[in-house]
Amino acid sequence: MPAPALRVYDRAVVVVPAHNEKADLPACSRAVLTAGLCAPIPVSVVVVLDSSDDDSADLAGRYGPDVHFVSVDAHNVGAARAVGFGYGRSLCRDDEECWYATT
Repeated sequence: MPAPALRVYDRAVVVVPAHNEKADLPACSRAVLTAGLCAPIPVSVVVVLDSSDDDSADLAGRYGPDVHFVSVDAHNVGAARAVGFGYGRSLCRDDEECWYATT
């Protein structure tokens, strides 16, 4: 049986759910962006602030146009990830050609 053909993607989206992670988000964002530099396709990061009250939202806009911040009040990491994937889909031309990852 022949090996399956490798898929080709146009973009990657990394979803980062966060609850009161202001102290850790800068290092996390830099690490994901640095790893993305090694990818042969554009990489976007979607940080989903879930019920955060530590001013994490103040970090929005500090990491360039490829890092997007979204706020929700879900109190649930799965729901936060789902919101992040939904937002990530809006960044892709075709959902079939977008690769998704999460932290």
